[in-house]
Amino acid sequence: MKVHLNNIDIHYTVDGDKGPWVTLSHSLGCNLTSWDAQAALLSKHYRVLRYDSRGHGQTSAPTGAYTLDEMAEDVHQLLTHLGITQTHWIGISMGGMIGQTYALAHPGVFQSMLLADSTSRRPPQAAAMWGERIRTARAEGMQGVLESTLTRWFTEGYRARAPAAREAPAGADAERIGHEPAQVVGLHRGLSTGTCPRSGSGSNVGRALAPA
Repeated sequence: MKVHLNNIDIHYTVDGDKGPWVTLSHSLGCNLTSWDAQAALLSKHYRVLRYDSRGHGQTSAPTGAYTLDEMAEDVHQLLTHLGITQTHWIGISMGGMIGQTYALAHPGVFQSMLLADSTSRRPPQAAAMWGERIRTARAEGMQGVLESTLTRWFTEGYRARAPAAREAPAGADAERIGHEPAQVVGLHRGLSTGTCPRSGSGSNVGRALAPA
């Protein structure tokens, strides 16, 4: 399904028809299909919302750098559109950063947060790291960053046992990012300079989760 919000078309899907809401937010270079296995299990007890983040999958990919505030606003408008006033949040990497930014801007909406392989700060070496990935994406497309991505995401043993994992980062977003590395440049630039506002201490995130 798609809906036009915050000046872009947002692609999303809902699994399950009973129970509390759970919202799943994917990492950089993936799309909502990266949650297929988890959604199949969670939808037995929850209503599961998955969406393609700005610049990913079937969601619009406008030019320019994206900010965490902007991506959190995408989430806010999507939840509002669907009438979701409370939800659990599960975010991987970039999805965790989006979740933290949203929680601090809209306290009380998230009943819980599970942040996997994420951060609330920009490390000192981030600009150089993202700069190298930008140059590679521009020169070689997404295939150019495939091997380094797999090395960061999966151990060598797991890659040997599960060769299908090799297809996930590249194949999942072939319909968008794989063909438009310029959008990865926009995301990389945004993440290389972005931090989650006021999220330096756990107490702030804790207050954001508490009902207002």
